[in-house]
Amino acid sequence: MKKLLLLAGIMLVSASAFAGIERESNEATVDIKAQVIQPLKITTEPLDYGKILPGEKKYGDEPGVITITGEAGENIKLYVKKSETEAYSANKGPREFYNVNLTTGTGEKENERLQAALTLFTPGIAGDKPEEGVWVLEYPTEETGVEGKKVFTVNGYVTAKDNQKPGMYNGKLYVKAMYQ
Repeated sequence: MKKLLLLAGIMLVSASAFAGIERESNEATVDIKAQVIQPLKITTEPLDYGKILPGEKKYGDEPGVITITGEAGENIKLYVKKSETEAYSANKGPREFYNVNLTTGTGEKENERLQAALTLFTPGIAGDKPEEGVWVLEYPTEETGVEGKKVFTVNGYVTAKDNQKPGMYNGKLYVKAMYQ
């Protein structure tokens, strides 16, 4: 019992002796920040081929327009798909063609379908990387207002077959944009 009390006493003295020694520590902070930017907006104007005769190949009378507005100087990607059922892919400049079907009636017969071969064009600015599908929203001018903007022209040709059925033909090109 004496040995046990002696051992407990030694442990108590040792613990109190070492309790006063603090280990060195370091402290730091992590700064946290966020920048809220304008959401992207997309507006479009239709591509209109006007009147076409059977057997005629024609470019649009009124080119279509895609206007994207948002935070000036920011990189965006424009994604395009040719039909409702296809997947989107990044637009990589005017060398990329989109074959879009225009139909009249049920669109089931061959002469009730036209195919438009479309391209999207935008004047390049510093920072655009068409090969990567990256575009820069241009800084505003007195003409354009306060938002950053990128404008794409949509045009291409359509060819009517010799036996093309008369009627109003319609089709769609789907677009979406995201900040990079």
